[in-house]
Amino acid sequence: MEEEKIQQARPAPEDWETWKDYRLKLRKESPDRLENGAKQLITLITLVIAIYGALGVEKLQALPWHSQLLIKFALFLWLLSAFGALWVVVPSKYELIPDNTNAVKELLDAIISSKRKRLNYSLWLFGAGIVALGVGIILS
Repeated sequence: MEEEKIQQARPAPEDWETWKDYRLKLRKESPDRLENGAKQLITLITLVIAIYGALGVEKLQALPWHSQLLIKFALFLWLLSAFGALWVVVPSKYELIPDNTNAVKELLDAIISSKRKRLNYSLWLFGAGIVALGVGIILS
């Protein structure tokens, strides 16, 4: 399917730079590439939370309250990030928001209109979680 699109859109040899830009755009915005990135992010978040669980709650409670708060905030950001990445992976026919909440759904779709934006926001949330975790560890 994608190969047919490329063949139909093939420009004349004098437009070779345009052709290279077009192929690069197709490769960057491939749905498979976005979904694979989202799946990798979900796997990474699962691994980080599993490591956190392996360390145990006792070690967390031994830290000062501000460090505990920042580490819990990091976990919250990572869970939000995983939800955003899941939103990229789940096909549109399996909507995460029921149909009876059309106003909320339209608002969310207006704010985050593309899969690429959703994945970028998820990556920013994951990075913010790492920063919060780092600050929590430094303050302890």
